[in-house]
Amino acid sequence: MLGDLVEQSLVTAAKDARYGMLEPVRQYARERLEESGEAEKIWWRHAAFFLKLAERGAPELTRSDQAAWLERLGREHDNLRAALSWLLQRGDAERAAHLGWDLKWFWYIRGHLAEGTRWMERALAHEDALTLTGRAKALTVIAGLVYSQGDLHRHAAFAEEGARLAREIEDRELLAMATYLGGHAAFVRGDLARAAALMGESETLYRTLGDEPGTGLALTVLGQIALAGGDAARAERLFDESEELLRVSGSWWNLTTNLSIRAITTEVQGDDAQTIALLQESLALALRLRDTQNAAYGLEGLAGALAMMGQGPRAARLFGAAVTLREWTGSAIGFATLHELYERRLETLRAQLDAKTFEAAWSEGRAMSPQQAVEYALEGDEASSA
Repeated sequence: MLGDLVEQSLVTAAKDARYGMLEPVRQYARERLEESGEAEKIWWRHAAFFLKLAERGAPELTRSDQAAWLERLGREHDNLRAALSWLLQRGDAERAAHLGWDLKWFWYIRGHLAEGTRWMERALAHEDALTLTGRAKALTVIAGLVYSQGDLHRHAAFAEEGARLAREIEDRELLAMATYLGGHAAFVRGDLARAAALMGESETLYRTLGDEPGTGLALTVLGQIALAGGDAARAERLFDESEELLRVSGSWWNLTTNLSIRAITTEVQGDDAQTIALLQESLALALRLRDTQNAAYGLEGLAGALAMMGQGPRAARLFGAAVTLREWTGSAIGFATLHELYERRLETLRAQLDAKTFEAAWSEGRAMSPQQAVEYALEGDEASSA
């Protein structure tokens, strides 16, 4: 039947065995559907299918099949948007919140930060239609997405409220994520005691749930907290334990985060060679996953290390490429230590190069796509890539 429709130019066929319709045909078909009185039933079947798809994919987004699931959800993103839109139009904010919860890692990794935030804000606007679970999920998703947009206030406040509601309804999975985000928010604002308490609770919950990727991620931030508190030996042990868990479980995105955070510590310590090694492995994983968030930091961190090692034009290209990537995703440098490092490295770079050379290299980097930028970052040194 589909073959006949393709031959009659009523349906289009793509190489990946997916089918679509030309817009005039789509509009005509939608009009006929509305006239038939079957639209509500068809829309619900559509939404139910994609609710189930996202539910199946959610646990895989931090495990070994995450690359395949990121690609699958990417292909279906317009369908997922349509499902969210329809659910919210009919006031079904509860299912919309659950769908957003299942998509949170997809939105974050692929850089749909503002979009995911808007969907969950729309769900929260239907306050009377939400259970405590739905509200807690929407709040926690927003808390995770707004940090990378530079909104530190909502990062902390929404994580705290999400955790409060999760305790009330005794949802351990939700509480593990909310306390992780709350611990991260406390760390960012310099409250190390509260950060350690919340992140420790998150780690315990993830262990109880048997969630190795979550445990590994919490251990990584506990290592950051230990290092900030002056306990370098404990930090190293935590980083190592986290890395081992994440490699064994195939949680490549969480491993990318582990490597990126370790690189921050080596960058602060002035170990530029080790920073480059860590970030190149992190960027290789980011390329595989098309991970925008770790890619942005990786490009900036690598650019800074290369600037300190005298590879000025290459560093300028990577700095320029990172600006373009952050503009595309709407992300910002939320951590004060990182922002200070960024400014110092950029100042060092500007002192190395004359204005014309700097601007030319910066512009070349700005013109790179995210994939081109990461591939360029993974090439050899200045001489070998010339």
